[in-house]
Amino acid sequence: MTGDFKLLETQQQGKSQTCAVCQGAPQPGYKVPLCQGCRTKLSRKPIPVLIKGAGLLVAVALTVALTRIPGSMLGAIAFERGHKYEMQSNYKEASAEYQKAVDAFPNSTLCVARFGIVEYRLGDFFRAAETLRKLAGKKADAALISEVNSVIAEIEGGSR
Repeated sequence: MTGDFKLLETQQQGKSQTCAVCQGAPQPGYKVPLCQGCRTKLSRKPIPVLIKGAGLLVAVALTVALTRIPGSMLGAIAFERGHKYEMQSNYKEASAEYQKAVDAFPNSTLCVARFGIVEYRLGDFFRAAETLRKLAGKKADAALISEVNSVIAEIEGGSR
């Protein structure tokens, strides 16, 4: 039995004396017996197309996300400023800020509702009605719905 192990060791030593790819003289000190030329050639494998494509896709998605962030941030800041001005009853400034927020987030129920309410507070009933009409069929929290409905009722009551 020990004879079989020695035979296997001798065969492995014989194989390690040649390069596994081209049968040339292998470089010493490495587990895989390869000559310097084959080792260099195998280490310079090109990056697979699938990995390049995935990297390109991630780069495009990142670029799109980074270009949208400034507009979103400006819209959020404008909404907060508008809310601050509205709380101070400075409706003219609030209207300008809410307009910026609506431009950034045209489908935001909260932005459109606050903008319409501020327009009403400024006395521009026609624009307020037009703005609040955009909210038809959208869902919101109960407090906002109640406030919008009371403004609409006051607009309808004042126009008769």
